[in-house]
Amino acid sequence: NLATIVGAVEGGRNIYENVRKVVAYLLSGSWKEIIMIVGSLVLGLPLPVLAAQILWINLIEDSLPNMALAFDPGEPHVMKERPRTRSSSIMDFEMNTLVFGVGVIGSLLLFGFYFYLLKQGYDLAYTRTLVFAALGTNMLFSIYSIRSMHRYIWHINPFNNRLLLGSTFVSAVLLIGAVYLPPLQHILRTVSIAAGDWLPIVGLGIINLALIEIVKAFFIRRRVHAV
Repeated sequence: NLATIVGAVEGGRNIYENVRKVVAYLLSGSWKEIIMIVGSLVLGLPLPVLAAQILWINLIEDSLPNMALAFDPGEPHVMKERPRTRSSSIMDFEMNTLVFGVGVIGSLLLFGFYFYLLKQGYDLAYTRTLVFAALGTNMLFSIYSIRSMHRYIWHINPFNNRLLLGSTFVSAVLLIGAVYLPPLQHILRTVSIAAGDWLPIVGLGIINLALIEIVKAFFIRRRVHAV
């Protein structure tokens, strides 16, 4: 049945796009952590986040949204895309720009936030907790923009992937628990932070999301002019 063949091709393309999303999501987070760690070592500053905090973000915070992203519904235009060659890479120019370009700018903003807190005389444990929360929040914001490389975030239905909604909610609760629950504070060496300090943390997450949308806008317009 030819309809079965068409369905199989569409399913394969959707899987490929979801793999790209997952790779972009994981690499963007790792890139931020690498730049912040290397930057602090080069400048002779204390580490902005500890090993246990990085593991918590990578294994606990990112795992559930990452798995949910793999089940994202397909793009409506996926069957209008040209066939890819067997030698084509997942990490094309668009992906590299999104991951490394936005990753560098976002990392510099986070590092600037960390440097500012140190210069203002904040306690090191408190500063690390703020940076830890900012990293986790950045990832929770960016995943909704990474859901599509071809559409703006306001054109994406946030309710057509309930797994993603549920997983990001659970990850947000776990992030708050890591900051305020004494057993997790002991493990992760975090401290309770003031409610007002969540404002710059959320602000950095929104800026990171906006940067992703700006990069997407460039490629979306380029595709439109290429048609």
